[in-house]
Amino acid sequence: MHALRDQAIRNAEVYYRLRLEDREDEGRALAAWQNQKNSLSSDHARRCVRGLLKNTLLKEALDPLLDIPGMRSGLLISTIHKLLTAKADEEAKAYLDHTHALWVRIAGSKEATAKLEPDDVQALHLRCPRFCTSDAALIHKQMEQGIIFRAFTPNERSAALAEILSIETIITSLHTFSQDIHILQVCATSMRHIVTPRGQTIRQALLGCYRPVERAQESNDTASAAGIAIQELWVFMLGNLQGMANPTSASNKRLAGPITEASHDILVQAAEYAQQLGFRSTEIQRL
Repeated sequence: MHALRDQAIRNAEVYYRLRLEDREDEGRALAAWQNQKNSLSSDHARRCVRGLLKNTLLKEALDPLLDIPGMRSGLLISTIHKLLTAKADEEAKAYLDHTHALWVRIAGSKEATAKLEPDDVQALHLRCPRFCTSDAALIHKQMEQGIIFRAFTPNERSAALAEILSIETIITSLHTFSQDIHILQVCATSMRHIVTPRGQTIRQALLGCYRPVERAQESNDTASAAGIAIQELWVFMLGNLQGMANPTSASNKRLAGPITEASHDILVQAAEYAQQLGFRSTEIQRL
């Protein structure tokens, strides 16, 4: 188990070094790839890294979080192939942007995130101290005893604790992102029954088949209405996750198992709902 964890951390560090070169110069990135590709743990990891480096939206969305030393080890390169095939790049970016904003808020500034350590992230992610008293008590105790946020001054720790206790969502991280890719993949696979993203992301394909319903036409804000409709459709897919996926034995019960066969009844409901929202496609008509 420790060997696998060390391997995953090493893969994330290699990707980060390659990405730093990629940010500077494409020629340097190619040379760095030749020098460091064998440091990755497997051919699968190499394919994942190559694919990620070719996806501008995703690699740029990951950059701010990877720049946080305490966050970096949470990136699981082995799951990146699921992210790339999901074609849900914009949704992944929204998750990453939210996560970065959350940690900037916790640390007090973008610059202060450099002081975050892996133990700090590990102690906070997946917790929701505003609504879970046991989470709040544990974090408060760890802060007071100096177990976490050791690089912060007492005043900075007090300010960070106040922010942490006011956060209204589950605290996410690069590790939770890597785990939640499984859920995104399940929803994205089911979304393909609504629209086929040929050479596009799912969002781009949905925008292409959106036909404004009456309320959007009246507001003259089709783009905004389309964005809301897309969000509502993703929420529907997420809410019906168990009907679409077969949750086999997974080490983390927060996660859905791999997809086997989507429930036809739920897909029909999804198609009807998509049509109500204003989407028109041959896939919807077929259902």
